[in-house]
Amino acid sequence: TWDGDELSAVRLTQQIHVARRTDVAARVAQLEDGMAKAGYLDRAPGLGLYRVMSLDGSALEVLERRLTAADIALEKLHSHRLVLAPPITASAGDIDRFIQVLRQARQERA
Repeated sequence: TWDGDELSAVRLTQQIHVARRTDVAARVAQLEDGMAKAGYLDRAPGLGLYRVMSLDGSALEVLERRLTAADIALEKLHSHRLVLAPPITASAGDIDRFIQVLRQARQERA
């Protein structure tokens, strides 16, 4: 019987094609550099573009407010973690916009 394996294979094949056309390493380097300069990289372990940011109450509140204002949605885990998982096709502009929000949140708290 057909159980979806073929569809899964087609989807994976398309994802591989997208990954080959996208400079993921450049986006990862851009994200890591921007997060480091904004003072968040040490609070956001992860691999590649996937990060889990752990923040205290006030830092989390400020960042959540800034993200909402910028129309950037991150998933919240527990009471103090945000998951950053942009699509593999995230552009340099998308990453820059996220980093700008991090900088604004950091400045607001200073």
